[in-house]
Amino acid sequence: MKTFISKKKSIILGLLVAFCGSCTDLDEELYGRVTPESFYQTDVEVLSAMAGVYSAMSFAGNGGNGWRVIHLGTDEFLIPSRSDGRWGDGGVWLELANHTWTPQNNRILSAWREVFTVIGRANAVLENLGNTPREGLEDEKAEMRAVRAYAYFYAMDLFGNVPLVTQSRIDPKNLPKTNSRAEVFDFVVSELNAAIPNLPSVGTGNNRNNYYGRITKEAAYSILAITYLNGQVYTGKSSWQESIAASDMVINSGGYSLPLNFLDNFVANNHTSPEFIYAITVDPGRNGGANNFVLRGTHDSHRFKYNLPFTPQNGFTVLEMAYDRYEDQDVRKSLFLLGPQTDANGRPLPRNTGAGQLVLVPHQNITNSAENEGYRLVKWQPDPSWVGQSGNNDVALIRFAEILLTKAEALLRSGGSAAEALRLVNRVRTRSNATPLATVTLTDIYDERARELIWEGSRRRDMIRFGTFLTWDWRFRTTDSPKFRELFPVPIIELNANPNLTQNPGY
Repeated sequence: MKTFISKKKSIILGLLVAFCGSCTDLDEELYGRVTPESFYQTDVEVLSAMAGVYSAMSFAGNGGNGWRVIHLGTDEFLIPSRSDGRWGDGGVWLELANHTWTPQNNRILSAWREVFTVIGRANAVLENLGNTPREGLEDEKAEMRAVRAYAYFYAMDLFGNVPLVTQSRIDPKNLPKTNSRAEVFDFVVSELNAAIPNLPSVGTGNNRNNYYGRITKEAAYSILAITYLNGQVYTGKSSWQESIAASDMVINSGGYSLPLNFLDNFVANNHTSPEFIYAITVDPGRNGGANNFVLRGTHDSHRFKYNLPFTPQNGFTVLEMAYDRYEDQDVRKSLFLLGPQTDANGRPLPRNTGAGQLVLVPHQNITNSAENEGYRLVKWQPDPSWVGQSGNNDVALIRFAEILLTKAEALLRSGGSAAEALRLVNRVRTRSNATPLATVTLTDIYDERARELIWEGSRRRDMIRFGTFLTWDWRFRTTDSPKFRELFPVPIIELNANPNLTQNPGY
């Protein structure tokens, strides 16, 4: 785990704590000294400001509200309401799972605000970098433009039509208006392309550890490749060739590779993985973020299986159909927990209620779920050295495997080389000991993405792109969802605060 960049981790984290602590001190003289003219004079000061933007991006990978909104409603993730009263939360999680959410859903509001927090912080840093008399900050400006574009990618993906705001201060008499999804798409693409020339590359002999947890050229090209792959959904026009070209910039850079062991991407100290193109860095022991997946997603008794320093909360589960996609010898299947559960010494784990061994079974009643219902996914591996309630596994938002699968899909969709697509897919499959495919179809790629990228943020996009997100057969309902459910609503609180915003159709 690395908090921001490896060489300056301690300095930057210290500055963040000191700077944020001073935000509660309204001493006028102190506040007046922290200006673009006085604060952005050293590399450490600039990086500490940028670190605040990166820390806000953690919403996409820390298991919190934003991450849950991205994953709920797909065929791989569920938060059942437990019979012991836990995880009911007024039904908001089941609304998301069942595609019955409304503009009043407060977790959708959280997702909206988390995305726009990144955008707002990036705008503020960009404005300050532009106002400082210090020269030579073009690279840092490009980096912040790229992070802001990535946040707008999430806004476009989740909410469709959103306001494009690039200034840090909003005139209350001139509130921003809604831009179309196609306009946001063009903004994301243009901002990334504008930033790329000034971004560092890990494929040109640079030490990747110096840029770990930051947006590089390859990360920007990866975001472009993923954006273009979904271009038909976002704009009505396909961008397959553009996705292939952007993927090639990453693949041919030589900066990334697949580690021999798939599980190395998810161990406690995983920051050395050569597969991470862009990762959320965490260091809970120093207030540097947290990985909450083991805390939220395992049963109370699993603390004895993994010798954890905390009691898990028995929340997150995985749908059984996700488990059924894997061949038995596939190493990725080992990440699931189901059936009789034992501790670290092989002794039966107890249930919370009643006598007998904990046996994890398929979901039966998600509105009043017994403690043992639902398979569990322990993707980010537990470690007994953890301190407190959170894991220190970094979470990759973009891995090299995703770019290989992205290019493979774009090749098939555009009528390109099926042989090359097959080779790319088999690179991913054979790494996990899955049987190599003899031929490859779009359905094969769809299923492989589900296996490889489970709980990594892509499934909702994939299901919408492949036309399966609205079908009923993988959910706890008996009817398909209407088309408008492919977008979340603008939260009612945001609409009331800004009448210039436009609600998405259907809400």
